[in-house]
Amino acid sequence: MFRALLNNMMIDAIEAHLEYGKDEDYICPYCGSKMILCVGDSKQPYFSHRKEEGCEESFYDGEQNHEWHLYVQSLFPKECLEQRITKTYKE
Repeated sequence: MFRALLNNMMIDAIEAHLEYGKDEDYICPYCGSKMILCVGDSKQPYFSHRKEEGCEESFYDGEQNHEWHLYVQSLFPKECLEQRITKTYKE
């Protein structure tokens, strides 16, 4: 996953790596569980759910086309990406 919440603000993994580091409390924008910032030598930084946690929205896990995904995301303003939509019902 390339985006997570930090202090109720959506940030991408590269920004998190460059500006905040691994020790922050990153949160999944879908399920609210804590996430880990993964940074290495061979892959672009990304967020991962902890092994004991996860959510139904983990369609990014094992993503094969991440370069294409990042390119498509770059075509849109940051505030338009990965917005959570919740249903509200009036009683």
